Amino acid sequence: MQDFNISTVKSPPYDPEDGGIPPDMVDSIVEDDWASWKTVPSKLSESEVLEFLKYYSKNIPEVLVEYLLSDCHMLDELGLDETTNVFIPHIPSDDPLGPMKQLLEGWKLLLKLEYLPIAEMGPGWGPICIKHDGGVVWFDHEQLIDISESAELKELECLEQSVTKSAAEFYMQIFTE
Repeated sequence: MQDFNISTVKSPPYDPEDGGIPPDMVDSIVEDDWASWKTVPSKLSESEVLEFLKYYSKNIPEVLVEYLLSDCHMLDELGLDETTNVFIPHIPSDDPLGPMKQLLEGWKLLLKLEYLPIAEMGPGWGPICIKHDGGVVWFDHEQLIDISESAELKELECLEQSVTKSAAEFYMQIFTE
């Protein structure tokens, strides 16, 4: 198997939110507590993923379900194009939905207005979301600071910046760039 990123290895007892590599995903120890990771098969079922996502959204694209059911991995930074990085929730074997939950919980206001966060643009530039109509858009985090909890959809529509026409196109682009 191909070596991937090198990250800190979790050593028991560990906290699923510590961000290190789960023990079953360690490919080889490089030095001390640093290792390259490997993918492992997902233990999630489609019904678990659908139940999880339905808590957050009515509109669930099949490609998002497929992504969350894919092998467990520690990918997080991928290229959207030659100059822009996208940070996607990784899928660690010890908490496969944890990083996605953190992203969704962090952008609850967007969920309320039918935007489903799926990634972050650049290092902290703002959320990338699937819109209610299926398109994928990005919001500059600085423009969201002043948006109130009582905001309406039209207030956000003028702030969105198009990324791709669909979630399938988005995932195809970041995984093939």
